[in-house]
Amino acid sequence: RVPVLATRPMAKKKKRGRAARDEQRQRWQDALASVLSVLEWKDVQPEELRGALIQFPEIVAMLEAAAQPLAEEASSRLLSGLERCLASSSPRLRVAAWEALHEGSLANADFCAAAVAHGLHRRALADLGATDASRPVSLVSASRQLRFLLTLVENAPEVAEGLTGAEVAVLCDWGSQGAEAAAVAALQLILALTDGALDQPASDHVRAAAAALLSDASNGEGSAGEGGAAAAPSATPLPSERLVLAAAVLVSLPPTEGGPAGGSGAVAADDALGAALRLLAGAACSPLVEEAPPSRAQLIALEGLANVLSAAADAAPSGLAAVVRLLPPTQLLASSHKPGLLALLSGELQRVAALSSRRKQKGKRPREDQPAGARGGGGGGGGAADGEPDLAGRCLDVAGAALGLCADGGADWLESAWRALLPAAERVGALPAAVQDGFLSVLSRLALASESESELAADRVEQIATAAKQTVRDAAACVRPAAISFAGEVLSLRALGNATSGSPSDAARLSLEGELRDWLLGTE
Repeated sequence: RVPVLATRPMAKKKKRGRAARDEQRQRWQDALASVLSVLEWKDVQPEELRGALIQFPEIVAMLEAAAQPLAEEASSRLLSGLERCLASSSPRLRVAAWEALHEGSLANADFCAAAVAHGLHRRALADLGATDASRPVSLVSASRQLRFLLTLVENAPEVAEGLTGAEVAVLCDWGSQGAEAAAVAALQLILALTDGALDQPASDHVRAAAAALLSDASNGEGSAGEGGAAAAPSATPLPSERLVLAAAVLVSLPPTEGGPAGGSGAVAADDALGAALRLLAGAACSPLVEEAPPSRAQLIALEGLANVLSAAADAAPSGLAAVVRLLPPTQLLASSHKPGLLALLSGELQRVAALSSRRKQKGKRPREDQPAGARGGGGGGGGAADGEPDLAGRCLDVAGAALGLCADGGADWLESAWRALLPAAERVGALPAAVQDGFLSVLSRLALASESESELAADRVEQIATAAKQTVRDAAACVRPAAISFAGEVLSLRALGNATSGSPSDAARLSLEGELRDWLLGTE
């Protein structure tokens, strides 16, 4: 008799797994029913309501994770209960309700859509703009409402498109408030709105508010030198998150229309844009504290610079010229008298490479979609939070965009740029593949900018060719084409082609060509 393989244990295991998932879903549904009953009690005490509101976001998050849709009836009952809490005379209960709305909309797409359909964004905006002295909006409540609005704007485009000029003005007022938390929340919301949601009058209002905020801070800190020249980024303290957000808002706005060329309005707008760009550059290039994650202000500054430089590359010649004139990319990347972005990038890449090597020695395989040892914007120190770009990635974005705008930096600047990046290039094989790809793209752009420069020092040219060979040999297979592209750009360098026969530079060129031949033969 031929034995039959038993499959029933596996079937039982699958059945038990389904039963456990069903049981878990039912448990969260029961928890939701319990919260709904508390919200609908007639004689419920505020503290009991607050307890239910604290549980609610976790419940809807678990339902979302379990792919359990939030029933329309449950959403309607939840929102009715939350509106009841918002109408309470207890400030603590109102704050808890706005917090629950924010967290619930963030955690559950069905609830977010239901909140928009109920028009709760209109209620939040009305509360923020209210002038009723009998029920003033507390700063704590305002920050919760503004974060709730930000969640809706990021997930429901119709919310941003439906904002009125008066509502945008209310947000600008909160961005100028003295309390940092509420102002930061308002400016984060305004920054999200600059992505095409503002008409020209609203843009002008936002521009004026952001410029006034930067001007007041500059006058208060006295950070400008004689003639209004900005101090070197390394000589000034890292600006607050609010100021960095105001600068990011200002540079993200479309240019003004209809103003006379060269008039006082155009000069003022030019000055404001220059101040914002310099502030972002200073914050982005701030030196890091050992073993500490970068500040949120630094990450916001890097993202703002990447956006404005990328937009400048696609803008009309006048817009591109204005950005390059106000913030020369060569000064941002590398400078002879102060650390630039490339020095920050190189140091961070070497740190990530060292940490990645240590993890590999311990047998831990880093995820390729998240750089090992990435320093994100959250509070911890081990790695970037999920969905939060890491410091190295943001620096690479800025460096790539800025190098694309570098016309002719000259031999001295190119020398500084290569000096900053070559130490990291020597360890490219230790970087995660995702970081290798971005770094090799930056190296290729720098090699392209150096192509026609014949005055590079011979020893530097030798180091560049040796680094290119190293990248071809050590790069991960999935990014090898990027390494080959970089090597091709290096072989096109005039300084390398002009190397004396038999010199170390010429030997490095021949070695690089040999590495490429070996790679080609291997692929064939």
